[in-house]
Amino acid sequence: MTAQLSDIIRPLSDLPGVVGILIIDQDGLVMETTFPSERDPDLLGSVFAILDLNVTGQLSKLGENAHQVFFSTADKLILIQKIEDVTLVLYTRKENLSELQDRLFDAAGKISEFLHIAGQNT
Repeated sequence: MTAQLSDIIRPLSDLPGVVGILIIDQDGLVMETTFPSERDPDLLGSVFAILDLNVTGQLSKLGENAHQVFFSTADKLILIQKIEDVTLVLYTRKENLSELQDRLFDAAGKISEFLHIAGQNT
């Protein structure tokens, strides 16, 4: 598979209502983003990496493990999806949520495949 991450997440970013997508590594470094330039992707990456660490740590105290976390604001849904060693963060206007979930599962599988192939080539 030679698709770039941008090609993999395009079906998600093309969905009406999706504001932006960010893929970060374990350190919060941005691997891919569709957010407009006025949103600081490096700041977003850092914030969500710390948030992921905190949520993961607290849930592990309860013997739980989250693969997907949602935050709902007045007008947006922020979805955080763990995919192996990376995290996908997606902002949406709470539209097309059923279709969004289907596309997210598809993208997660392709990102996982991409990571495995990239890992074999390093």
